[in-house]
Amino acid sequence: MNKFNIIYSESTHIAGIRYKSSDGRSRRYYVKKLQPREKLLLLREPDNPKDKKAVKILNTDGKLLGYLPRGDARTIAGYMDEGEKTAAVVKNIDYKLGVSCRCDIKVVVSREKNSDY
Repeated sequence: MNKFNIIYSESTHIAGIRYKSSDGRSRRYYVKKLQPREKLLLLREPDNPKDKKAVKILNTDGKLLGYLPRGDARTIAGYMDEGEKTAAVVKNIDYKLGVSCRCDIKVVVSREKNSDY
């Protein structure tokens, strides 16, 4: 039996794929290795100088893939700051060699049933 209620669900994409990861490799390198339904990690980055509501997206090995788009991050960051559970999975990857790379994801926020909220 599921002990969580879904309180928010959003389809979005990974922003910032065109930049490099901290290891010097292109984030595209890691994104194009993803598979549909693969789990992703969401991590708040409140000290980000460009966006105090930034939410990083990492693969399960901890490699930075990019960020939630700013509008989605504001909503998700609020839930994360309140201690809600978040999950993200890959929906689709559209990779065109040398042209573009887009990764669509699904983000879900859930709350434990019978919580005091």
